[in-house]
Amino acid sequence: MQKSLALLAVLGLTACAQSTAFFYKPGTIQVSKQKDYDACKIKSFKEIPQNIVTTYNPGVDNPGTLSCYTIGATTQCNRVGALYIAPSTSSEDVNEGMRARFILDCMNKKGYVLLKMPICKIGETGYNSRQKAPSLDKIKCLDSKSPAFDF
Repeated sequence: MQKSLALLAVLGLTACAQSTAFFYKPGTIQVSKQKDYDACKIKSFKEIPQNIVTTYNPGVDNPGTLSCYTIGATTQCNRVGALYIAPSTSSEDVNEGMRARFILDCMNKKGYVLLKMPICKIGETGYNSRQKAPSLDKIKCLDSKSPAFDF
């Protein structure tokens, strides 16, 4: 019974339509796309340098209230409502979004378009970026074994 439930859970997860974004240009292969993308990314860092902004969160230190009661000669106290959240910092590159738009524009100028396609289900055959990109009307899904693209 447990094996069949586990199998149903796995099948349910694989049935979910997963998709991924990729740059498409007819006739290209992964290696040339990656080189073009890397060139655009390097150019974006030259044109729009990182601007790292660090935000400090002072945290919270609320000791709560002390509630005491005495029975006979014994006094017992409990702290109620105490809360401590440690201080923290977070950093972000505020130019990251602008650089992403720069890269998209750069890739568009090289003839690429950014598409989102479903990942092929088990047993389906789809586009694998190791192969020469076919015309868009022939791509129904992306092969799950296609090499990852470095975004």
